[in-house]
Amino acid sequence: MILPGPVREQVKSNHIVVMENDSKVSVEPIDGFLGGESVSGRYGIAYDRAFAYLRDVRMRMSRAVGWRSETVPFDFEGFSGWHVETGPDRSVLYRGDVAMASFSAGADGGLVFEDLGPANAGERAFPAYPDDVNPWYPLADLMNGGLCLEPGNIALARSECHGGRELIYGTRFGDACVFCVDPDDANLRARLADLEVNIRFALADDVDRAFDSWYGRTIARGGYEPLFSPVAVLYFYDGRDVLRERDLCEEIDGLSLDRWEEDWRMLDELRREGNNVRSELEREAGVAGRRHFRFTEAVYPFTGFRDDVLFFATAGGRLSGDFMTVSAGRVGLYRTVGEGRSALRVTYPDVAAAVRAVRGVCLDRRNVGLARGDYRRYLESRGKASRREPDAARVARVKP
Repeated sequence: MILPGPVREQVKSNHIVVMENDSKVSVEPIDGFLGGESVSGRYGIAYDRAFAYLRDVRMRMSRAVGWRSETVPFDFEGFSGWHVETGPDRSVLYRGDVAMASFSAGADGGLVFEDLGPANAGERAFPAYPDDVNPWYPLADLMNGGLCLEPGNIALARSECHGGRELIYGTRFGDACVFCVDPDDANLRARLADLEVNIRFALADDVDRAFDSWYGRTIARGGYEPLFSPVAVLYFYDGRDVLRERDLCEEIDGLSLDRWEEDWRMLDELRREGNNVRSELEREAGVAGRRHFRFTEAVYPFTGFRDDVLFFATAGGRLSGDFMTVSAGRVGLYRTVGEGRSALRVTYPDVAAAVRAVRGVCLDRRNVGLARGDYRRYLESRGKASRREPDAARVARVKP
């Protein structure tokens, strides 16, 4: 092809330098052809091989902590030690949640190594090597047992990663359940389908948006509980089998099976008694109907969303930040202190003592008075209240 006038082509590597009227612009013709957003990444045969070696490090580390899959590695996200996350065009070495180094495909098809430690953590992942180290040297260190596969790191991973089990979270709504899982793990999807009759798979962001939308439509307005509410579902996955939390038949977090089962029995009792306290508060407030009522000013026990916690709610259904759960034979009252974090405030020796505390708060004269006011305002908003407190006969006719 002969270009007209002053336009000339000069091919250099896989770039084309276009010179026109003495101006020079460097472009990637394939990126322009495909459109920047449609290009998934640069391929390099060197990185392709490095990816396979790094994934092998992940698999060896996975097996060392008890993971049973031979095809899909364990998800070490959240682990505080050294671990590798592999991707199609870039893989990252982490210590905890801090990126310490990366391997990626270079423009010339070679392998690119970056030590990210000085910028992210103030120290280097591979301090023995200079900045321009041959990328295969730190890669060989990882392959030969450095950092990720060192005995101390493996021991830490075993203690933090539930013996090589991933926590699989789902959300049940009515008779259906949705999970956010690795789409490449066909075995996991099949095992979950064996346990849940009506099942969906979705992206985590989509589930979060759905919950926020549902919460905004139904909560914080008071009134009766909706017929269906989302409930968290928790399973353990060891790479081969999916297990229910209550069905684990070995020591968990240092607790014997007998102690584990007794904690669940206590937890069931705590939640049952909490529900009874809620019903008693509703009777004191004059609430009619078979469904629980969501008070807007009063505090009440709440057993929704999860099966291992007794929450305390107010403001039409918003969680107050206080909750109770059971561990090692004792009931703990916790308070949320930050995003995803909570602190133990009080410990009770048994369920009876914890329930007395719940009754002392929820059936306190002031809280009962708030509950009566909440229900009266609800009836007024429905156009079914009179100036006087509804008597039992009138309340019985009020339907949710």
